[in-house]
Amino acid sequence: MNGVKKAIRQINLSLGNKQNKILAFTTSESIIAQRTIVANLGMMYARANKRTIILDTDFTTEIFLKTFNLSKGQGLSNYIDDNSVDLKEIIRKVSVPNLSVISSGTLSLDDTQYLIGDSRFCTLLERVSQDYDRVLINIMMSPDSVTLSRITESADGTIMIVNPKQTRKKKIYQMMRELCAAKVNIIGYISTKIK
Repeated sequence: MNGVKKAIRQINLSLGNKQNKILAFTTSESIIAQRTIVANLGMMYARANKRTIILDTDFTTEIFLKTFNLSKGQGLSNYIDDNSVDLKEIIRKVSVPNLSVISSGTLSLDDTQYLIGDSRFCTLLERVSQDYDRVLINIMMSPDSVTLSRITESADGTIMIVNPKQTRKKKIYQMMRELCAAKVNIIGYISTKIK
């Protein structure tokens, strides 16, 4: 685990003193590495007394529920889809002080296809960015460019997670082109060997 901690500290150091309050993370193939980085970066910020929230926009999995040993409950999809669901109902505190998670929610994948473009998603991002020092957005693996653009337009920057041993250079370049075409502010990439 010391290798992961060291990598997370290096990532934070690379971000420097820039005001990157809202960071989005995306990958073409390394979903486990991405989750590991987002979770550990969140814990690092929280332990540094930064109120931090992880926002999971990956409706294909409930990975952060497992990561932080949380029970299944309402999350992002429920909030966006149902006006009666309040933001306070979907923010889940974890065992690490100053760290919270908004899980992807309980709606089926088919029912979440157009949720990210909804105005409630933008409102949610505005509210959590006012209430938290750091907002870390976990993006599903290889989303379409419209979804990616909608998620990242409010982010201060997007970080790509790549595993050069697993991902061909051609796929990495293709991902870069798609991100640039979607006008995503790419602030860097993390090369990892985590499987």
